[in-house]
Amino acid sequence: MVAEGFCLIIWTVYFVWISRNAFIFIYFTIGLNAIALIGCFYLVESPRYLFGMEKFDECRKVLKIIASRNGLKDYQIGAFEDEAIVMIESSEEV
Repeated sequence: MVAEGFCLIIWTVYFVWISRNAFIFIYFTIGLNAIALIGCFYLVESPRYLFGMEKFDECRKVLKIIASRNGLKDYQIGAFEDEAIVMIESSEEV
């Protein structure tokens, strides 16, 4: 909300004292959207979300991708089914 309010202040200052040409903002937004589009191809789903939804195979794949991007060569895939059973059993005891 602060960033949105700050944008309104910047737009007002720009249009009142600098120029009435809005194409600079349009080009800037097109550039940001292009960066976001390219970034979407490199983002992966959150492993925490996948684990919580019990999608263990996808979670393993995502963790492997994250480990390779971080330069980890000897990453060992975990046994999530066993961990989920332990988590469920421990939550039932509480």
